Formats: sequence, structure tokens, C-alpha cells
Amino acid sequence: MTVPYRQTQGGGPMWQLSDALAVSGRKVAAAYSALPFPMMLGTSLPDALSSYGDSLPWRPLSACGELGDGQSFGQSVTLRGVEAQSLVR
Repeated sequence: MTVPYRQTQGGGPMWQLSDALAVSGRKVAAAYSALPFPMMLGTSLPDALSSYGDSLPWRPLSACGELGDGQSFGQSVTLRGVEAQSLVR
């Protein structure tokens, strides 16, 4: 369902992605991205993320802003081009 929005050509605005997910019974409160992803060749994902401490590298894509109340109930992450051995220390 989200493939058209992850392609280089022919992407769409965030409201279209939100509407497409809402039809499936899901609600999108906020979307975030980090491009380019701050991970160097030969490092692990946990090391790359832990170097940021409390400030994470991604920025909001949606107009919703930051959700600071800790009420998030679900999360989806897609990583492409990362070798399996880089996902663990």
C-alpha cells in the first residue's frame, strides 16, 4: 500500500499517504524521516542511533509536530540497503 510513496518517481503528498492508511483502519498522527540516514559504512545501527542520545536524527514530515505525551501506540520503520550484520552490535 505504501510502495508508491516510497518510490523515487511519482511520490505523493503526505495527506494522500495518511488517507490511504486511514482506509485500512489506521490513523497517522505524525511521520518522520532522516535523509540521508546518519550511518557510516562499517558501523552498526545501535551505535549510529546511540550517538545521538536524546535528540534523534529524524525530523517531522507532517504538520502535526512533536508528540511529547508518550501516547504513541505503534511505530513502523523501513530500512533499505543496510546489511543484516549492521543491525546488531
